[in-house]
Amino acid sequence: MIMFTVTTSALTAKGIPVTSKIPLGAKILAVADAFDAMTTDRPYQKGKPPEIALSILEKHAGTKWDKKCVSAFDTVINGQGALTP
Repeated sequence: MIMFTVTTSALTAKGIPVTSKIPLGAKILAVADAFDAMTTDRPYQKGKPPEIALSILEKHAGTKWDKKCVSAFDTVINGQGALTP
Protein backbone atom coordinates (compact mmCIF):
# COMPACT_ATOMS: atom_id res chain seq x y z
CA MET A 1 0.00 0.00 0.00
CA ILE A 2 1.32 3.42 -0.97
CA MET A 3 0.80 6.10 1.64
CA PHE A 4 1.46 9.81 1.40
CA THR A 5 0.77 12.88 3.47
CA VAL A 6 -0.73 16.00 1.97
CA THR A 7 -1.27 19.33 3.62
CA THR A 8 -4.79 20.61 3.08
CA SER A 9 -4.56 23.21 0.39
CA ALA A 10 -6.55 25.23 -2.06
CA LEU A 11 -5.92 27.18 -5.22
CA THR A 12 -5.90 30.97 -5.37
CA ALA A 13 -8.35 32.82 -7.62
CA LYS A 14 -5.75 32.60 -10.41
CA GLY A 15 -5.38 28.84 -9.96
CA ILE A 16 -2.00 29.06 -8.25
CA PRO A 17 -1.58 26.52 -5.44
CA VAL A 18 -1.42 28.02 -1.97
CA THR A 19 1.14 25.34 -1.14
CA SER A 20 3.62 24.00 -3.65
CA LYS A 21 3.50 20.63 -5.41
CA ILE A 22 0.14 19.14 -4.61
CA PRO A 23 0.43 15.42 -5.52
CA LEU A 24 -1.66 14.28 -8.50
CA GLY A 25 -3.38 11.64 -6.37
CA ALA A 26 -4.56 14.34 -3.95
CA LYS A 27 -5.94 16.43 -6.84
CA ILE A 28 -7.83 13.43 -8.22
CA LEU A 29 -9.25 12.54 -4.80
CA ALA A 30 -10.33 16.14 -4.22
CA VAL A 31 -12.45 16.10 -7.40
CA ALA A 32 -13.94 12.67 -6.69
CA ASP A 33 -14.64 13.57 -3.05
CA ALA A 34 -16.33 16.84 -4.00
CA PHE A 35 -18.51 15.05 -6.58
CA ASP A 36 -19.47 12.41 -4.02
CA ALA A 37 -20.25 15.04 -1.39
CA MET A 38 -22.44 16.99 -3.80
CA THR A 39 -24.38 13.97 -5.09
CA THR A 40 -24.93 12.15 -1.79
CA ASP A 41 -27.97 12.81 0.39
CA ARG A 42 -26.99 14.44 3.68
CA PRO A 43 -29.13 15.00 6.80
CA TYR A 44 -29.13 18.73 6.00
CA GLN A 45 -29.66 18.58 2.20
CA LYS A 46 -30.63 16.27 -0.63
CA GLY A 47 -27.88 15.26 -3.05
CA LYS A 48 -27.64 17.18 -6.30
CA PRO A 49 -28.14 15.45 -9.67
CA PRO A 50 -24.80 14.36 -11.22
CA GLU A 51 -25.21 16.86 -14.06
CA ILE A 52 -25.42 19.76 -11.59
CA ALA A 53 -22.44 18.48 -9.59
CA LEU A 54 -20.37 18.26 -12.78
CA SER A 55 -21.34 21.79 -13.75
CA ILE A 56 -20.18 23.03 -10.34
CA LEU A 57 -16.87 21.18 -10.73
CA GLU A 58 -16.41 22.71 -14.19
CA LYS A 59 -17.33 26.20 -12.96
CA HIS A 60 -14.62 26.07 -10.29
CA ALA A 61 -12.01 24.11 -12.28
CA GLY A 62 -8.74 25.98 -11.98
CA THR A 63 -9.68 27.67 -8.71
CA LYS A 64 -11.01 25.04 -6.32
CA TRP A 65 -10.01 21.97 -8.32
CA ASP A 66 -7.34 21.14 -10.88
CA LYS A 67 -8.60 21.79 -14.44
CA LYS A 68 -7.07 18.64 -15.91
CA CYS A 69 -8.47 16.44 -13.13
CA VAL A 70 -11.97 17.89 -13.55
CA SER A 71 -11.76 17.39 -17.32
CA ALA A 72 -10.59 13.78 -16.91
CA PHE A 73 -13.30 13.10 -14.33
CA ASP A 74 -15.94 14.51 -16.69
CA THR A 75 -14.64 12.35 -19.54
CA VAL A 76 -14.74 9.19 -17.43
CA ILE A 77 -18.20 9.89 -16.00
CA ASN A 78 -19.72 10.77 -19.37
CA GLY A 79 -17.73 8.19 -21.32
CA GLN A 80 -19.14 5.34 -19.26
CA GLY A 81 -22.71 6.57 -19.54
CA ALA A 82 -23.06 7.08 -15.79
CA LEU A 83 -25.23 10.16 -16.37
CA THR A 84 -27.62 8.65 -18.89
CA PRO A 85 -30.81 6.95 -17.67
